[in-house]
Amino acid sequence: MLRALQITGFLSLALALAAVLLYLTLLIINRHDEPPSPAVQFFEQHLNKRTPVADEDNAYLHLIGLVAGQEKSPYELGAAWAQWAELPRTARSSLPEPDLYSRSLPEPLQKLLSSCNRPNACCIKELEQNVQLLSDLLVAERNRLHLYRSLDELKHWREHQLSDLAAPFPNYTSWIHLSRLGLFDAWLAAREGRTAEAQSALNDDARFWRFVLTEAEYIVTKLIAATALQQNIQWTNSLSREFGVPLPLVWESPISEKERSLLEVFTGEYQFSRAAIHELMQDPGDGFFPHILMPFHKVQATENMQAERLLAAANVMKAPFTDLPDRLATHQKSMNPARKWSWYNATGHWLSNVYAVDFTQYGTRVADLEGFRRVLLATLHLRQAGVSPEDVAQHLAEHDLKNPYTGKPLLWDSDSNAIGVKSLRHPRQDISPYPINFEI
Repeated sequence: MLRALQITGFLSLALALAAVLLYLTLLIINRHDEPPSPAVQFFEQHLNKRTPVADEDNAYLHLIGLVAGQEKSPYELGAAWAQWAELPRTARSSLPEPDLYSRSLPEPLQKLLSSCNRPNACCIKELEQNVQLLSDLLVAERNRLHLYRSLDELKHWREHQLSDLAAPFPNYTSWIHLSRLGLFDAWLAAREGRTAEAQSALNDDARFWRFVLTEAEYIVTKLIAATALQQNIQWTNSLSREFGVPLPLVWESPISEKERSLLEVFTGEYQFSRAAIHELMQDPGDGFFPHILMPFHKVQATENMQAERLLAAANVMKAPFTDLPDRLATHQKSMNPARKWSWYNATGHWLSNVYAVDFTQYGTRVADLEGFRRVLLATLHLRQAGVSPEDVAQHLAEHDLKNPYTGKPLLWDSDSNAIGVKSLRHPRQDISPYPINFEI
């Protein structure tokens, strides 16, 4: 029995000494941080190129304040909210959030905006049943719509900085609702025979969101712009089919490289991740375990990893449309962060692997807008030419508008009487699902 206790004690002491030796070895391995990588330097230089924008010239602040529907100037409301949002977490928690949304839109209109999110049969039926209510509400909202449709004339878009992991975002739903309000106004104008006004309303909406698509500084903002543009495409097709509204001029221009570029939004994501990493170092959490791991977290090395992933994804997505499928496939094969490990910056590697995503997935949603645009144009062209459903496939084979990635004809689904396109976001599906199918 004594012999067994001696052996157990010896083994325990040996394990403890081995653990201490391993810990000391890891401390030696992690004694130095890395210098800033070229990717970090690139993003830092890009951040430094951003010039200050006056509040009154900032369309972002105007939009935040505009959804509030209050008497005060929109940009003053937006600036007050942004100033609160940029405060450090402790200071922000001690102050109430500026109230922007309690008086945003009348409740009946809010219900319509929430339930009628695409122009299908149910949505149009609901609008028809509430046409007088909608007309009265739109009269009351006329000034707000006028301001919304002129936002892109400000030419500047500067978003507030996300200073910590709990940093608040604007109410993006209210942005989409404001856009949808303008689309309801276009529907009402088309219904009353004012097709030029309907076309202008559609054009103003698409022009503004293409402006946001170009200027967005965070991923979520760019995706909101892409969602708003998909929404606009659906309504454009619907109003063209039902009322003969001409194509808004803004859709004649292809989605440009600048519009689909991820450089600006990934610069914002780099800035946010840098703030999050520094916040983690300042407050690793309660307990003994987090503090043991902190010596193995090299801040700059972790920032380097994140910056390199962001820049690699941005470089992939700036490729020409025809090169994108192959570039994406190569990138995705090379990216398996869960298998990457190193004794150096072990904590940073673990954090990076836990929260790692393929950032190109956001770029595919934006790049696919060009395919949707071509589907819209082809649909309107064939409809205006009076092509029958039986002849659509043949006309698409001969049409100048092709799949932007493959150069092959757009697709015809005879079961749903819809034109579609094979997209990057849904590569395994022959025709991407909603929102790119359009009845002839």
